[in-house]
Amino acid sequence: MKFILSLLSAFFICTPLMAQNSLLENTNRRIDEISASVMDIEARYWADRVKKDNSLSIEQLEKNSGNWAGSEKSNKKLLSLTKKYLKSGKDITLTKEELSRLNESKEKIRNFLNSPEGNIKKQRDEKIDEITSRVRDIKARQLALNIKAKQTTLQELKKNSRNQLGSDKENAALLALTEKYLNSGKTITINEDEWDRLDESNRQVRTFLNNGKETDSDKKRILENKKLRKIYESVFEIEARYWAYRIEYGKDITFEQLSLNSISWPGEHSYNQKLINKIAENIKTGNTRRPDEKEQKKLDKAKEKIRKLLSAGRKNNK
Repeated sequence: MKFILSLLSAFFICTPLMAQNSLLENTNRRIDEISASVMDIEARYWADRVKKDNSLSIEQLEKNSGNWAGSEKSNKKLLSLTKKYLKSGKDITLTKEELSRLNESKEKIRNFLNSPEGNIKKQRDEKIDEITSRVRDIKARQLALNIKAKQTTLQELKKNSRNQLGSDKENAALLALTEKYLNSGKTITINEDEWDRLDESNRQVRTFLNNGKETDSDKKRILENKKLRKIYESVFEIEARYWAYRIEYGKDITFEQLSLNSISWPGEHSYNQKLINKIAENIKTGNTRRPDEKEQKKLDKAKEKIRKLLSAGRKNNK
């Protein structure tokens, strides 16, 4: 199985960039060699997981793949094969022998990364900790909100903590802070600037793990977000008033639930937070007039543009 850990790093401060890239490329090459022999099995494993595990979608798996060990090319090939099996309708259940081979491959990768040749985990973890520790408090609040939104549980986070990027010490500190926020009884919020800082931190980690180069997925995400923002801004006031009206009079959703839902909305987290803030302001000031027919048509047209944009993006990723 692909590690969520991507145990790849370089002697980031004292080693020249060319040497860093060479070390990472050599490590990726070795991991790809080990993974290649069980790629078909692993693709079926993930396809089976997506089919049976309601908490895991192919979109979430694709997002997680940015943190897998091995090269980006190999990971894309694995995702493509996983999607192929999902669409095939064939029986993709692994036999005991195949599962054993997959686990043996995982063990080989672990042994390689712990060997003198491949053990660069400490240097990798130190660099990632340097990036992520700056936003630990924000990340803890995000995880707490994810738990409140029932996207995960604290138990699940603790169970998977060993497979997260960064050192065990930093991950333990993050989980402890997350639990503290959950038990505080206070309203948990993240402002627009904090969302930007958190997203930038995540991008920096992905770039570091991609030999210091911006990932293709990040390039696509930036372009897509620019297009989404243009559409969102064209109906910002209308949508803010629509939600304020619906919360006040529709009674089918609360402001708290909408705020939690907004974490997984497409586009920039900071912009989505800006909309949530505007909705709160509208409720407070009584600006809850229902959009008129012309405004509703404009809002519906914008939503259709967004659906087409996101659909085109998904097709391009296949």
